[in-house]
Parts: sequence; structure tokens; C-alpha cells
Amino acid sequence: MRYHSFDFYRTSLLRFPAVFPMRPFTLLNPHRSLAKTLTYWHRPHTSKTRLPILFIYGIGIRLYPYINFLAELNLEDETDGSDGEIGIIAVEIISVSFRIIGEALEKGEMCQEIDCILKAHNWEKFVLISHS
Repeated sequence: MRYHSFDFYRTSLLRFPAVFPMRPFTLLNPHRSLAKTLTYWHRPHTSKTRLPILFIYGIGIRLYPYINFLAELNLEDETDGSDGEIGIIAVEIISVSFRIIGEALEKGEMCQEIDCILKAHNWEKFVLISHS
């Protein structure tokens, strides 16, 4: 994901031991999610005419199967590129991604955390893509 200009947003370092297997790269990552439990990948939105994308995926091995899809969203653009790039926030729901962690968030908690992430990046309108 870093290769494709995405930045990882981790939770507090105090939550590091709460995920098994542990994710060592979170210790070195400078970006911190304002959400309490959700981590995510973010690519800045620079387009003036198109909406950014909120990508939420379900059960699986994290974002691995979707890396090419997310990276290619701007490559398939038919414009000359002067409009900028479509921003993407890809939310990781660790509790359904082959990690041992606490209970999954309730619907209200999940909505609050996603709203917190969207507000942190000043996204009011976006396209929602989800899977599973």
C-alpha cells in the first residue's frame, strides 16, 4: 500500500499488544488514527470534480486481495490527470481479518469511529464501496 502512496493510520501504541499476531510496523508508523480501535489506509484526495472513496471490506486476509484494485482506480481515469487523484480511505476491520482481538464493534460504535476518521480528513461527501 505504501508503494501506491497510501499512509497507514494506526491506533494508540497502548493497543499494540491487543492484536495477535502483533503488527510490528505499527510501532514505527507516525500516523495515528483518531478512531479508538479502527486502523486504516489513506491516500489524499486532490480531485476537484470527483468524490473520494470510503472502502470498507469484510472477512478476509486484510487488504491484500484489493491492493491492485485500489491502486488502479486512478489509472483507469480517462481525463488528462489535471483534475487530481481520487482519495481513498480503506478501513481495516481487524476483528474479521484473521487477527485475534477483542469483540467486534457494535453498529453505533463502528459508525462513530468511521465518522471520526472521515472528519479527520474533512470528508463530507464520498462514494462508499464495501465488500462482504
